[in-house]
Amino acid sequence: MAATKKKAAPRKAQAMRDSAPAAVIPEDRPIGTLMRLTLAKLRERLRDRLAAEGLPWGIWLFIRTLWEEDELTQRDLTTKVGLRQPTTVVAVRSMERLGLVRLKRDEQDRRKVYICLTEKGKKLREKLLPDVANLNNKVALRGFTAKESEELKRLLTKMHRNLGD
Repeated sequence: MAATKKKAAPRKAQAMRDSAPAAVIPEDRPIGTLMRLTLAKLRERLRDRLAAEGLPWGIWLFIRTLWEEDELTQRDLTTKVGLRQPTTVVAVRSMERLGLVRLKRDEQDRRKVYICLTEKGKKLREKLLPDVANLNNKVALRGFTAKESEELKRLLTKMHRNLGD
C-alpha cells in the first residue's frame, strides 16, 4: 500500500505545480543564477516523473545513455556520462536491482563486464522519453516561438563553447 502512495504523491505534486503560478525570477539576475534556477526546475519535474515510475534520480543519465548505446563497459558508460567511476557503480547496482540492466562478462577478456539493458529497461524508454520530450519541448518552452526556441539553443551552445569543454 505504501508503494502506491509513493507513486501517487509525485503526480499530485506535479498537478499542484502545473496549476500554481510560477515564481517570478527577476531578469536582472546573473546568467549563472538564471540558468541554475531554470535547471533546478527542469530537474525537479524530471525527478517527479521518474519517481512516478519508482525510479531514483541517480540512474537517469546512465539509463538515458544506455538507450542511445546499449552494451557498454562500465568504463565506457562512465566516460559517456561524464561522471566518476564510483557514481557509475552505484547507478549500475541500482539499475540491476530494479531489473533494468544485467551484467555480461566478455568471453575473450573476462575482466570486461558489459552493462546491457533488459527488456524492462528497453520498454522504459518508450514510456519515459515522450514525457521527457514534452517537458523539454512543450512545457519548458511554452510561449516561445519556434524562432525563439532555436535562438535559445544557439545561444546556450555558444555559451558552452565559450566556457570550453
